[in-house]
Amino acid sequence: MSSVRSSSFRKLSILAACVAAGTFGVGVMPAANQTARAAVAANQAARSAVALAIDPAGTGYAFYRGQDNAVYLRTVRNGAWSAQTGLGGTIIGAPSATVVGSAVVVGARGTDNALWANTGSAGVFGGWRKVGGTLIDGPAAAGSPAPGVDVAVRGTDNAVWAMSWRAGRWSGFARAWAPAAPAAPAGSLLGTDWTRVPASSKVVALTFDAGANAAGLPSIESTLRAKGVPATFFLTGTWVRDFPAQANLIIQDGYLVGNHSMTHPDPGLTKLTDAPVTAEVRGAQQAILRSNGADARPLFRFPFGDVNSRVLGDVNSLGYVAVRWTVDSLGWQGTSGGQSVQSVINRVLAAAQPGEIVLMHLGSNPKDGTTLDAAALPAIIGGLQARGYSFVTLQALAG
Repeated sequence: MSSVRSSSFRKLSILAACVAAGTFGVGVMPAANQTARAAVAANQAARSAVALAIDPAGTGYAFYRGQDNAVYLRTVRNGAWSAQTGLGGTIIGAPSATVVGSAVVVGARGTDNALWANTGSAGVFGGWRKVGGTLIDGPAAAGSPAPGVDVAVRGTDNAVWAMSWRAGRWSGFARAWAPAAPAAPAGSLLGTDWTRVPASSKVVALTFDAGANAAGLPSIESTLRAKGVPATFFLTGTWVRDFPAQANLIIQDGYLVGNHSMTHPDPGLTKLTDAPVTAEVRGAQQAILRSNGADARPLFRFPFGDVNSRVLGDVNSLGYVAVRWTVDSLGWQGTSGGQSVQSVINRVLAAAQPGEIVLMHLGSNPKDGTTLDAAALPAIIGGLQARGYSFVTLQALAG
């Protein structure tokens, strides 16, 4: 089915886990006075939400994505948990799980963006089998009294598609419903390549462009998480295609994303005619949606900041608000370009003002391999906070 597809397995339906948790008496949320269990090794920590299903014998099956992005299983009965068991695969996000008769069925989005399933009984699983389709999220699955399995997924058209398993066979996908197109941006936001967030309070928007590689992303995400700071990421279509796991991580961690063109054409969009400009914008929009399920609209950043009234009108007509920056950290120039961690810090702090938009980059300098923006980020955040600033995304420019 052309509109539904998979990537190493991705996301989860939480409802079944919550219901199952209640069945075991552990509650939906951990209580503050619960006694902690013995710690497991760091390499056994889950990297996703947990899908929990209970078989007729009362055994619970908890499935999750492990540190190596494979699917792992622990069982629980009468409060006693088993050791971790690997089911294989390479996943992004979390699996889903349900019970059919005496069997437990696990569903996931695979590295080919198709739906994959693995069926087991009494703790023994038979291996992953490709069901098909093209997903942009992980599947949701529920057992049916038929008996059988009903599955719902989000397809590449952003619609919800459904299929079922009955009498040992899968049906084809059928579209259940499709969302309406998002509302057009407010007219007041069009016709401008914004260099500041429209705010009078002391707020700063940290933004990161992704077009080269992802060398700085682990450090950047770690810093943002540790300090509880929001950010906005502008992604190119080629970047999300080359780094799908990292693109998924940005969305899973709750960051806002924008469109940075499909190929980041050099020297920029103003050298292209209208049709190629439209292809660059729409190509990236679809690539981002297919990669991590996010709709990049309405935020767009011109490659190299190369803009004129014609291409600005093209982008606005496609439902996007153009966002430039107040200050470019110049971290992308690297040490080979005369920059340092301290120069990046100084440049950003010197430009501090209400509504400041900071431009930084995820990738490393191609000549020297440095990731100055990532290295400078903790001090930038601390320095701005010391000056009384807080942090926002570009949601104010999203209408």
